Amino acid sequence: MITNLCKASTCLWLCLWGMTTAANAQQYTYENQRNPITHSYENTVRTSSSRWFEYDKPTYFGVRLGVNASTLFFRGMHGIETNPLCGMNIGMIYGIQLTDKAPLFFETGLLYTEKGVQIKATAVSQKITYRMGYVELPFVFKYKIDSGFDDFTIQPFFGGYLACGTNGRSKYYAERKKYKTFRHKTFKRPDAGFRLGCGTAYRNFYFEMSYDIGLANIAGKHYHDFGFDDFDDKIRTGNFSATIGLDF
Repeated sequence: MITNLCKASTCLWLCLWGMTTAANAQQYTYENQRNPITHSYENTVRTSSSRWFEYDKPTYFGVRLGVNASTLFFRGMHGIETNPLCGMNIGMIYGIQLTDKAPLFFETGLLYTEKGVQIKATAVSQKITYRMGYVELPFVFKYKIDSGFDDFTIQPFFGGYLACGTNGRSKYYAERKKYKTFRHKTFKRPDAGFRLGCGTAYRNFYFEMSYDIGLANIAGKHYHDFGFDDFDDKIRTGNFSATIGLDF
């Protein structure tokens, strides 16, 4: 599944990159041939201040593709070791400027993201790998800072996300069995939390790094994978992401 998704994502990005490059080249050639003097003057104005690119776009639409390094936090549980699992995220976003007086934007969208964790074997528990797929609805406030260098901007943001688990597999190595991750004995589907990060953009191209702090308790009602007495039945997610994208 992951391999097919990666192939599809790669083809999508190559197509988008090709269309964006061709469109920009065609527009440049057409405008330059139509009025070379005006076009030259407009280029001077546009490159003199990066604000031309951002402030003349009160709304934008974009596509995103990235990698995750996620983990789970088992509150009150000591003596176990966890390793983050890598996954991917892919989706679309939409942003709108909230005020004409400042480059403050509200951004939302729809994403598919993969999370999970690997728990090492101990004297009282076996090695387990949890993998989870979520559909996410992010909502962040983003401030686009003019760097003073061409059309390059710095975009810190904060906000949150709502998520619902859609798929996943749990592997129990001692039992040599696999189960569905989202079930009453393991994890609940709903999740939510804070999102903090910072992005950078040059014209249509975008890159960001963010961290999600899960607030919802995703432990299932009959969670019993560990027999520790100090475990208080609270499990939360954490996720670091590095994402690239195109904005239009």
